[in-house]
Amino acid sequence: MKRESRLVRWIWWAVVVTAFFLVGFSIGWLAKRSNATTNNHKALSKYLKEFMNEMQTDQIREHLRKFTRLPHLAGTEQNLKYAEQIMKEWQDFGLDSVEIVPYDILLSYPNKSQPNYISIVDHIGNE
Repeated sequence: MKRESRLVRWIWWAVVVTAFFLVGFSIGWLAKRSNATTNNHKALSKYLKEFMNEMQTDQIREHLRKFTRLPHLAGTEQNLKYAEQIMKEWQDFGLDSVEIVPYDILLSYPNKSQPNYISIVDHIGNE
């Protein structure tokens, strides 16, 4: 009796392992690339090369210098001026629509008369 139950258990294990193998093989077979995917990848690669060829490091450097010349904290007047300048440039570049969306910010701005104080405190309370 013990021998028959062991044989049945081995048969069930063989069936389960074979079923998992066939399911995995079927998924792998159906998931392989088609020719259309390969052609699409070639087209995307071509567009990426064109895009990378149009990147001009001197213009990137010029924009970075222009927008980092003065400090601009979020929500300040200087930040709004930069946002308006970016909006104008994007419109000049030909974007269909550009808009500045107002939002509320919750920041504590630096106060020179009462500077912020930060400390690290351990589990005992020592600073």
